[in-house]
Amino acid sequence: MNTQDIRQLKKHMRIEMLHRRNQMDVTMKSEYDIKICNHLIELVRTNTFSNIHCYLPMNGEINIRPLIHDLLSENVLVLASYYRDWE
Repeated sequence: MNTQDIRQLKKHMRIEMLHRRNQMDVTMKSEYDIKICNHLIELVRTNTFSNIHCYLPMNGEINIRPLIHDLLSENVLVLASYYRDWE
């Protein structure tokens, strides 16, 4: 498999996962998001990380805003990439 094939496969997988997430029951998705956040906060605590890089969720992605809030309240430095279209 060459680089272009891998890129196409990843693109297809992202589209498929977004579609699946958007088909989930809202309550089920919310519960799933909370479980993921809880697991991640435990990883941060267990490993005593002092800074974390994360994404800002959009388009049905896992809602990690509660995780970000918890980390900030525990004085963990939270960094997120920001893109601004300069045109």
